[in-house]
Amino acid sequence: MDAIAYYGGTCANFLDAGGKATKDTMVNALRLVLSDERVKVLFINIYGGIIRGPVVAEALIDALKKISKSKIPLVVRLEGTDSAEGHKILEGSGLPIHSISDFSEAVQKAVALSRT
Repeated sequence: MDAIAYYGGTCANFLDAGGKATKDTMVNALRLVLSDERVKVLFINIYGGIIRGPVVAEALIDALKKISKSKIPLVVRLEGTDSAEGHKILEGSGLPIHSISDFSEAVQKAVALSRT
């Protein structure tokens, strides 16, 4: 949240899904956040230390497909085990996802998208 403010943005919401989030947890978390009409961009910051990047990417895509036909862009910062493979999966999903590994770059992208 501090980084978003640093780059001139504001947060409509904050949610920590926890380190043991399941697909159902992701669906419920995304549904909750996206129900807020103030949300212009969804910024998701994930570090997968134990869980592999592709597993995270596939769970996120599955959750988004279940709940959203929204045009709200997503910026996903994914880093950790096999994150490069996770980025490829996110980028090939056909969903409005900007997959970025650098934290500062991802935050700046989210702030820029919130202004369009």
